[in-house]
Amino acid sequence: MLRSPPANPPSSDGGEFHRNLKGSDSLHWAEETIMVGNNAVWRDGSLSPGPDYRCYVALIFVETEEIFLAIKSQSVEVGSVKALTNFTLQLPDSVNVDEFLAEVIWCEAFLKLITAAELS
Repeated sequence: MLRSPPANPPSSDGGEFHRNLKGSDSLHWAEETIMVGNNAVWRDGSLSPGPDYRCYVALIFVETEEIFLAIKSQSVEVGSVKALTNFTLQLPDSVNVDEFLAEVIWCEAFLKLITAAELS
């Protein structure tokens, strides 16, 4: 579900998506600041266009498709990414954000890592 971020989001972890990951290229990238709270993921920035993007929280930071595929079954899909700028996704009730160290944007259609960010 897409919503505007709250005026005063709850305490959260944050991170940055950068263009220079090993698995990123000139067509697959993001430049965004992210916040992950107890109930939602908020993004502020830009994401390259593409089909079937999904947002995951992951147990470790990843920089390549191979690494993400190795841990994908242990990651949790937050939801489909329907906007390329500034959006919010609700976290599934089963997600305890303290258990995850990274957020990943993944293209299901092409099994392509778009970007990832370490959460701190």
